[in-house]
Amino acid sequence: MTSLIASSAMIGASATPATATPDTDHRCTALSDAHISATTITRTVLVPATGSIPEHCLVDGYVTTPGDASVPNNRVNVQVGLPTDWNHDLHFQGVGGFAGVIGPLDTGLRRGYASASTDTGHRGSDRLGTPTLDGSWALGNRPAQTDYAYRGTHVATVAAQAVTTAYYRRAPRYSVFNGCSNGGRQGLVEAQRFPGDYDAVIADAPAIDVVGMLATWIRQMKAQLAANGDAWLPPGRLPALAAASLKRNDGKDGLVDGLIGDPRNARFDPGVLRSDRDPGDRLTNRQVETVRAIYRGLRSEPGRHLIPGQPIGHEDGWTRFITGTIPPETLPNGGTAFPSDPAAPFAYNAALEFLRYIVFSDPNYALQEFDMKTDLPALDKAIRRDYNADDPDLTAFAAHGGKLLITHGWADPALNPRTLIRYYGNVIDKTKPGTVSDFLRLFMVPGMFHCGGGPGTTAFDALPAMEKWLRRGIAPAQILATNPATGRTRPLCPYPQVARHQGGSIEKAENFRCEPPRPHEKRPASN
Repeated sequence: MTSLIASSAMIGASATPATATPDTDHRCTALSDAHISATTITRTVLVPATGSIPEHCLVDGYVTTPGDASVPNNRVNVQVGLPTDWNHDLHFQGVGGFAGVIGPLDTGLRRGYASASTDTGHRGSDRLGTPTLDGSWALGNRPAQTDYAYRGTHVATVAAQAVTTAYYRRAPRYSVFNGCSNGGRQGLVEAQRFPGDYDAVIADAPAIDVVGMLATWIRQMKAQLAANGDAWLPPGRLPALAAASLKRNDGKDGLVDGLIGDPRNARFDPGVLRSDRDPGDRLTNRQVETVRAIYRGLRSEPGRHLIPGQPIGHEDGWTRFITGTIPPETLPNGGTAFPSDPAAPFAYNAALEFLRYIVFSDPNYALQEFDMKTDLPALDKAIRRDYNADDPDLTAFAAHGGKLLITHGWADPALNPRTLIRYYGNVIDKTKPGTVSDFLRLFMVPGMFHCGGGPGTTAFDALPAMEKWLRRGIAPAQILATNPATGRTRPLCPYPQVARHQGGSIEKAENFRCEPPRPHEKRPASN
């Protein structure tokens, strides 16, 4: 079922040990001498059990990928944790942002998976507070860009499967990919480009349309940098904005519960908060226009949405990604920019890294220089082919027996959920009628921010649902979710179904049932 390197060396006992044995340390050490095609092992160490993490052989290695005229080759680092008590499956962890670090192996190891991750072919620096926000490695390095875009995850997957096979003397029964944001994009790229790599992909808030994502971030930032920075939204104004939009829309889904269930049905004009005399927690004229621009999105000449606007609701989750916590500053040339600082909006820092080091190859490029009419084609040319994960043709993945489980927050301030809904509709259009639900389930989460957090029931674990689907053939009809702060529970329902209250306490999932949307509620064509 999984893609393996056929020439993997076979090491160790003929069966997986149920518990640690005297030769476990020897077996782990011996793996460093194994001849695994295209993979170099640099370190092996037997890690004792600690807390919920079981004893495992930790393996570091790399795969060398082809270079070009300017860069001879590139190195994709991979790490694999091989638990002594193995469940016979492989779990691969995706990495957010620009990657540049190995993702944590804990999620898989706790469940007995052989667990792996990759830095996707580069090491990020901490100059913006985290290696996953550093794009400087990409300047003039096309091989590293290709590895980050799609190749690195694939070669690391093949290496991880081969290392697992060498250690246990049997191939993984199932290979499962799990990631959020760019990690979710990695998973979808695998399903689209390398459909035989994984039997299952769990993608949370996947960055499907990187072109649209960057164009959205650029628009949001330029709106706040207008008028010498007076259009910036200080984070202290966001709670009042969120309260006003909620007051206008709570209950439209039939339940007053402090959540906007589906923001496509929401209507709200931030002008109700306008007050230029004594703003306090209200909005100035400039700030009202900024919020309207963020809601509006980008339209083409006939008025069709090229890039959907930010969904209305739960705007108090905008701080990290959209507004940041420090104001713009005036530059010596008279321009306005956010400081190069982790406290600036994530969208500003990330978009600028893409523009400087991948799109225009100019470390001094200023975001304010970007012209949507003249520069969007250049952005599209540099990004779409390699980075987007929006190919709706998943027939090869489905034919392989692959399962795809996607989750996304309706209040995500980083990646627009409407883009995912559009992609889901495109997959339906590309798939034999009546078969999409056989391999794809989408779960939308009201009130959830990016990869978690928010006022909704945002704590849930999709991996057990996927395990049940893979191992027993039972597709997830719902996923139980909890709000950690309040204890509220709700079922998450496969889109386009919604959780409908049946009476009783609205705090308990048992009082809700997944039902089809009613005629007045938005939904795509389905099959």
